[in-house]
Amino acid sequence: GTQARLMSQALRKLTAIVSKTKTIFKDNFPVIEKGAKHAETSMGMSTKAAMDGASTFANFFTQVGLGGPVVAKMSQRFVELSTDFASFHNAQPQEVMDALAAATRGEYDALQRFVPTANAANVEMMAMTTTGKKQASMLNQAEKATALYNLVLKDGGDAIGDFGRTSSGAAN
Repeated sequence: GTQARLMSQALRKLTAIVSKTKTIFKDNFPVIEKGAKHAETSMGMSTKAAMDGASTFANFFTQVGLGGPVVAKMSQRFVELSTDFASFHNAQPQEVMDALAAATRGEYDALQRFVPTANAANVEMMAMTTTGKKQASMLNQAEKATALYNLVLKDGGDAIGDFGRTSSGAAN
């Protein structure tokens, strides 16, 4: 009946996400799969949500010119940070992933709730510091994406690691 139909739909969605994740990550899929399988206990997030989030970030990082294990690491870390920021700021992990995804498109307003320093000027400054380039107009998208990643890690503050510290508490 209804329950069997819902389970069938859920399985189809998971299968589609796994297929998408394999396609995007290629040889690095096992890293993402391992992290996603442990997501429920390590991040309070379903396997499906963890894979879907990682795939979304990886798709962006790949399209701007990053590749290989770096994309897997950065994508997985953004998923982990989503649970930390959600835990610390009393939000939902999907809300944080959406804010991070928006920031990859240059839309920082939603992310500023979690990382107040996230804005175009600070991302460009971080990229110029990292690359040694003197003008923001000289930066490419991969350099800006890496700078966003580094800025979030640098300025995430006490939220980083919060899910792990508080996951046994009633708040999580």
